[in-house]
Amino acid sequence: MFRLLFICIFLCLIGVSNYSLAWDDGIEELDYADIFGEDYAKAQKFMQHHEIDFQRLIGERHYKKAMAVVFPEQLRYKILLDFLETQALLQLYVEEGTQGADFSIGYFQMKPSFAENLETYCKSQPRFSYHLITKFQSAEHGDDKQIRRERITRLQKLEWQLIYLSAFIEIAYHRFPFLSDYDTQQSIIFLAAAYNAGIDKTQKQIEAVQKLKIFPYGKIIGNQQYSYVNISRYFYTHYF
Repeated sequence: MFRLLFICIFLCLIGVSNYSLAWDDGIEELDYADIFGEDYAKAQKFMQHHEIDFQRLIGERHYKKAMAVVFPEQLRYKILLDFLETQALLQLYVEEGTQGADFSIGYFQMKPSFAENLETYCKSQPRFSYHLITKFQSAEHGDDKQIRRERITRLQKLEWQLIYLSAFIEIAYHRFPFLSDYDTQQSIIFLAAAYNAGIDKTQKQIEAVQKLKIFPYGKIIGNQQYSYVNISRYFYTHYF
């Protein structure tokens, strides 16, 4: 019980809903590969191994940016794996939804609320191309718990996380058309912040998240923290 309580507190702390902490005044020129050492090397090896999957499921136009956007999450996954994906949290979400538990899951640390927001957006856009993520086998039975269980099962699979990631990228370009005018690094910085803030947030809220330095431990005070978006930018610059 104590371990579960600690995990729940820890997961609450790593949210980014409060934008008042740890501001970054500019682009850091840090060697993140050196800072994170073996964890960085393992995360990069994972990305390299699955690059073809990114290319297949996201497409030539955006897959490199998508890899950069989620690379810090794969890095965080390597660092914090022991704290995540407990069966108790999975079941709490199934029973009560995001009000009961909204936690990071899978290789790219997607929350159930993240998937739900993408699904909701797709439903609101009849001509949008990602209605696959809105289709649940359980839906015909009208059972919300079964749908949440199916969503969790999806988020534990790499292929489904890439499908949701692809939807996220397309929705971001749909919601924020100015991204098409950004250069690659500008778009990576905005997309990485949107991935953390939530696709339902405003441009101003997303740009506020760009300035945060709360990676990888979230809002825990007293730890050395880094900028998520700068790690994304660094990965893209040094990998491609």
